[in-house]
Amino acid sequence: MFEKFTEKALHTIMSAQDESRRLNHNFVGTEQILLGLLCPNLSSASILNSQGLSIENTRNEVEKIIGKGSGTDIEIPFTDNAKKLLKNAGLEACKLNQPITELHLLLALTYTQGKHLEIFKTFNIDIDKIKTNIEEKIGKLAVKVNNKFITACYLLLIIMLFIFSFVLLSDLISSLTLTRSSVIAMFELIVIAFLVRNDIPFRFRYGIIYNLCEFIRITCLIVAVLFIVILLISFTIWIMIIIGKYRYSA
Repeated sequence: MFEKFTEKALHTIMSAQDESRRLNHNFVGTEQILLGLLCPNLSSASILNSQGLSIENTRNEVEKIIGKGSGTDIEIPFTDNAKKLLKNAGLEACKLNQPITELHLLLALTYTQGKHLEIFKTFNIDIDKIKTNIEEKIGKLAVKVNNKFITACYLLLIIMLFIFSFVLLSDLISSLTLTRSSVIAMFELIVIAFLVRNDIPFRFRYGIIYNLCEFIRITCLIVAVLFIVILLISFTIWIMIIIGKYRYSA
């Protein structure tokens, strides 16, 4: 269910579950998700803060509306409205071919039914203004993530480096003869493994591009580790040969 969520979106959901446990409730509703969206360092929090909502005053209002429960289970299910909210967030993200972020959750919150709307009414929240702020931020995210040309070029570069590295390593694999090119190839593999984990295409966090790059990353790491092992074995053999020659000459 959450495989297309970004780390911050997952953090929002986990925070909502924590808020439910804090009040000893056996459910996560839209009001708890609203609290999760108010966690510090989230784009959703800055938008809501500008409307006068804070984690403190929203918590107080949530407690007034739903009160305290009698205890929590190990697993806390989502209410029907919360499930609709998650589904709507997924639809909003799908429109732009983006992973689900906390901004998509907040956007879905503006039109999904739930007790959070009572909180919006209490604090006179301007939903249209929230939507405008979200659309501006999501638009910037779309430009950054959905530039298919940049992504394709980046992926092509990674694949070319990947193939070139294995060509350079062919001498080592066939003869265990260390060369300058094989050392360069080892560092290339390590760099590739780092790049594919931290750069443009992998903000998708799902899909064919992510799976392909994850395969390349893991392969690079495995080959680089094997190369280092072979390098150490070769160096050890070389040291033993030198010691043997020294003893023989002595």
